[in-house]
Amino acid sequence: MLDWYSCKEAKKSMKLFLKKFSIYFFFILLIAYVYFAKLDVKTILDVFLSLSIYNIIILLGLYILLSFVLIGNKFYLFNSFGYKMSIRNLTLIHFASLTANYSTPAKIGYPLAVFLFKKLEKVPYVTSSSIILIELFISMGICGAITIIGASELIKIDYSWLLSFFPFLLFGVLLLCLMISVFWNRLWNSKMIILLKEVFSGIKSLKWASLVVYTILMIINRLGGSFLFLVIVLILGGKINYAEALIISSASFFLGSISMIPLGLGVKEGTTLFFLNYYGISNEVSVGIITLDRVISTALSYVLGLFAGGMLGIKSIKTNSYIN
Repeated sequence: MLDWYSCKEAKKSMKLFLKKFSIYFFFILLIAYVYFAKLDVKTILDVFLSLSIYNIIILLGLYILLSFVLIGNKFYLFNSFGYKMSIRNLTLIHFASLTANYSTPAKIGYPLAVFLFKKLEKVPYVTSSSIILIELFISMGICGAITIIGASELIKIDYSWLLSFFPFLLFGVLLLCLMISVFWNRLWNSKMIILLKEVFSGIKSLKWASLVVYTILMIINRLGGSFLFLVIVLILGGKINYAEALIISSASFFLGSISMIPLGLGVKEGTTLFFLNYYGISNEVSVGIITLDRVISTALSYVLGLFAGGMLGIKSIKTNSYIN
């Protein structure tokens, strides 16, 4: 039996993200940047004051639409594994896990989601873990590919320096292979490897056709997210095209996610600021874009996640019961 996470740990995790929300640090970094870069605060305020009620309605509408597209993607993936999920529970778990991920460097939202899928929908831990792994791999793969291809094509990055680095990379790979061969038996029989084997066994049970359809759905979701970012830029007075918005949003999401920093704090903003400046958008307008993007994509999700956690009754989880 799998003994990943006790209910006690799930309860501690929820308390942690309910009490410590990293968005405060975002505003601290933002204020520090405005001060040290000597930006015109009045210009930044004018950027926000240019927002109309119709702009806000459009942004909220797009956010809600994209959220349900992503939830629909999850529904399709669970259905491909043979589980008919409740849209209500799927929606609540989606937002609750987002809030947990935004608040902890260990991305505790994923094990929380695994626990809730079992508790509410009776989905085995291996199956839900397989689904989350597929979701992560495909979403990160799409964003990573767009980041590498798009950035190299538009910025014309010179990769010749990699040739000099190649011998060190090759040495590192050979050393890793040697270490694995020495400790192979111990590693192969470890609990973590046994768990991974069960998870990958679950992934293999998914039909290739379903995986292709899900990948297409995730690409559509990424395209939609980039469109939302483009709308934010245009509303606040920036001028970029859709391809540039696709690269900026994908790169900031990808680098922020792999940083393992709560919210991708600093990494996501730095990436977005770099590309916006590269495409000729002023620092003042860029700060407005970054802030509004955070409010829409993060703060709103966090608030909805708090309500979702309360509706799921996460605080009432008994500390003496375990996931086995």
